[in-house]
Amino acid sequence: MLVSAIDTFVHELIINAILFEISEEKSIFDLGNINIPIETLKAPSEEQRIIAIANHLRKQYGKESFQSSAKIESALSTIGITKVWKSISTHLNVSAEDIKLTLDLLVRRRNQIVHEGDLDHLHQPRDIFREDIDNSKIFCEHFFTALYELYSNKLST
Repeated sequence: MLVSAIDTFVHELIINAILFEISEEKSIFDLGNINIPIETLKAPSEEQRIIAIANHLRKQYGKESFQSSAKIESALSTIGITKVWKSISTHLNVSAEDIKLTLDLLVRRRNQIVHEGDLDHLHQPRDIFREDIDNSKIFCEHFFTALYELYSNKLST
């Protein structure tokens, strides 16, 4: 569930950043790579236009998975957040490599549970330890906070 939370958080951050850029007419990042159909821009009111754009973005990005460190880094670059791991490592006081490794191991472990029935190569159940779950939850909380602060700092510059 933590991996789903990461995926959802990144989706919502990207969609909300794009909507903020459009609705506030800010110039925080380049909207040139964002695919928005013309018909959504022709909505009769500003509120309906934003709703139409949000619905389109959710449908468009809903096809993508933002779970692995590489996918997250690529997705965040669309809203102008670059050098994400270096920035987050400064905030968390952990190396960028350790953050990416922890994130990717969390995704790998999730995939073992979901796609492999949580069985090892000998078809024996893998152990799940409460401490690992707690550490993963804490990591995700810190990751979310750091990522949100990174985006918030981008808004204020």
